[in-house]
Amino acid sequence: MNKADDPKEILTAIFAHLRKKGFDLGIGELLAALQAVDKIKVTDKEELCQTAKLIWCSSLEQRNQFEVIWQDLFSVLFKPMPSDKDIERGPSIPPSKSQDNTTTSATTSESPTEMENSIPDWKVLP
Repeated sequence: MNKADDPKEILTAIFAHLRKKGFDLGIGELLAALQAVDKIKVTDKEELCQTAKLIWCSSLEQRNQFEVIWQDLFSVLFKPMPSDKDIERGPSIPPSKSQDNTTTSATTSESPTEMENSIPDWKVLP
């Protein structure tokens, strides 16, 4: 199962990023969200998003930050995998200077790659 298909993996990743962004969340809030997902049988990512937002966000500012973090995380999780043809072709030609202008979100300082690499392994917890 892909990380993007497992609600518990998604919640754990979002939880870790919200904490990094200053949300005052503890393990109790993570467990509450995990239990809620099990009890209400969340069936899609929108329901998962709404459930987590209801439990973890206590202000409009936090809800807005949550939305940005949610979108950033899913852009990483749903990143298309290279096909065999792409791998056989070798590296692509680097973009020209006019194409190299990238923009970043003002509310996030981590790149999607950094976010993907910082997902904690909660299996080590008792």
